[in-house]
Amino acid sequence: MAKQLSDRPTLEELKDFFGHDRFAEHAGCRIVEGSRDHAVCELDIQDHHRNALGNVMGGAIFTLADFALAIASNTGGNPSVSVSSTIEYLSASKGTCLIATCNADKSGRRLGFYTTDVTDDNVVNSYKELIDWVAKHGPEATKMAGGISENKTAITDLKTLVGTLPEGATSTTVVAYITEAINALSIGDYAKTTEVTTAISTALESYYTKTQVDETFVKKTDIVMATDAEVDAMLTEVFGAQATV
Repeated sequence: MAKQLSDRPTLEELKDFFGHDRFAEHAGCRIVEGSRDHAVCELDIQDHHRNALGNVMGGAIFTLADFALAIASNTGGNPSVSVSSTIEYLSASKGTCLIATCNADKSGRRLGFYTTDVTDDNVVNSYKELIDWVAKHGPEATKMAGGISENKTAITDLKTLVGTLPEGATSTTVVAYITEAINALSIGDYAKTTEVTTAISTALESYYTKTQVDETFVKKTDIVMATDAEVDAMLTEVFGAQATV
């Protein structure tokens, strides 16, 4: 009896189990993720996948879709096989990688119904494809062009604000140039902010505060107490000989 996978196997378990699908492996199909009733697979588009017209051959697309279906329908349940499959090709692939996503619409005991969507990575490979894309996505292209214009304006405004580096500057960015300019000042030779603050505090210790002496800075040593004789002399001079203390 064939080995069964859990509902949520690891990627390594999926690769080990479905690695025996030799045709899918030979075609280049690879598993991205898989669980019960769900799978995602990819296929890098190579020259041998293309038909005479240069498009990806329908058989290659179908193989990838069928491989994703096999993973979604054989994970977490009894082994199963496809009894009927149909495919519709809506447009030619423009990218470099095909991506198949399979999900169960209804999974019963005897029959299951699944839908697999195959898309590409939407990579534009030529100038003609770019023109075709712009023609098909006019509003998106207009919005993209507007965004580029806004970015150019923003860059111009930034240059005006910040300025450009002086001629001969070795720095490649404004930040690097400012850093070099600061280093050139030898800031390390100057006292640190904490040292300056300490020195100022020490110097102010010999002064009264404004609220202590008439709201002005006055040095303590400048305040000298008058003697009794000096007070008597000042009073005599102002009020006469009898005005003494």
